[in-house]
Amino acid sequence: MGKTKKTTFKVFDYMHCDDFARYLERMAAKGWHFKEWGAGLKFEKGEPRQLTYAVEVFTKASENDLRPEPKTKEFAEYCEAAGWKLVDAKQKFCIFQKVDENAVEILTPEERVENSFKGIFSISNMILLILYGINAVLQWGNMFGRMFSYSIFSTMSFFNVSAWTFLFLTWLTKLTYAFIAKRKLLKLIKNGQKIYIGSNRDGKKIWDGHFVSTMFLLMLFLFMLVMLEDTTLVFFYVLIFVGMFAFAMILAKVRPDAATNVAIQVAFTIVYCFIIILIPFLIFSNRQEGKENIENVPLLVSDYRDVSDVIDDVSISYNKNMLGSKEHYWVFGEEESISYEIYRSRYSWILNRIWEDELEKKQNENKTDCTTDWEADIAFRNETGDYYVRYENAILIFYEDRENVLVPEQIAVIRDKLKLR
Repeated sequence: MGKTKKTTFKVFDYMHCDDFARYLERMAAKGWHFKEWGAGLKFEKGEPRQLTYAVEVFTKASENDLRPEPKTKEFAEYCEAAGWKLVDAKQKFCIFQKVDENAVEILTPEERVENSFKGIFSISNMILLILYGINAVLQWGNMFGRMFSYSIFSTMSFFNVSAWTFLFLTWLTKLTYAFIAKRKLLKLIKNGQKIYIGSNRDGKKIWDGHFVSTMFLLMLFLFMLVMLEDTTLVFFYVLIFVGMFAFAMILAKVRPDAATNVAIQVAFTIVYCFIIILIPFLIFSNRQEGKENIENVPLLVSDYRDVSDVIDDVSISYNKNMLGSKEHYWVFGEEESISYEIYRSRYSWILNRIWEDELEKKQNENKTDCTTDWEADIAFRNETGDYYVRYENAILIFYEDRENVLVPEQIAVIRDKLKLR
């Protein structure tokens, strides 16, 4: 025997409710009759029939409604009197099946258009658009602003920029589409033409924002895997999204009432936020404990100067992606301490920007040229004894806690240890 039940995961938005209805009718013609929502759209096998469905947007319902609530049931009673039986409802969607050949239309064409538009163009969605836009602007400003030298080599910065920009553009596109579609539909009504709320009257081609979002997230994670050498954090966030998806599927299957749904989501959000903050902290803490030791430091003061090897503390900061890397080492010794930053990239525009930013900080200081000693493109020592050195594919910023002047032999050792030849 063949299967008698199946679930599909088609997703429609409120400006495609006629596409939704045509999809259910095509399924019924194949012998699959819609029964209810669960984790997806649940169908049961039966005789192929030519059924008529109407999918309407009930604006008094809430996005937290996972099943018909009292207001929706009251609306359904009104529709049943007009010859339409409520099959199921979720969020603001109501699915009706025509049960009376003489059934009248549930809503006027103008009401249908307005309700579909309001389902998309709601206050909550406008707030989301504004929040996404603000975050996108902040992330772009952070990426190419004062934090450029850090953000440009940070995969998480790229992820944040990409994610917030995508969310903003997705919602902007969705709201813009709703606005344009509404105007076109109202114009058709005014001209006495029959309307169709959707993208295609045959219902075969559906603009599916949820599918596009899912594909983008997959592309985003692939991008992060390429950008990031250490993928531990990437896989952590993959698990986070998988967990969120699983949670949403469980809620959709259980279908609690609206009040319970809100309470569950609030509790889940609090726990998840705690996990998202705590786990990366533990990952980086454990990683740093393994890295911040003398064996991982490429250059010590004792390598180029006659001092003791007693080291009080070591601190390391390291970012790397496909655009290059930034390394920052602090070595605190008993006699002398040093700190040095190394930027490496094969892209000159990145190093040019970092170099300009560093020079801007030192523009009013007296500088001593030492390009020849460092065999660099540009090199100078400022009045406090710090060195700024530019090579074709690297930048070195070298600090000492004493104002010592490095001699060529010492510089040669530093270059060799830091692979700046």
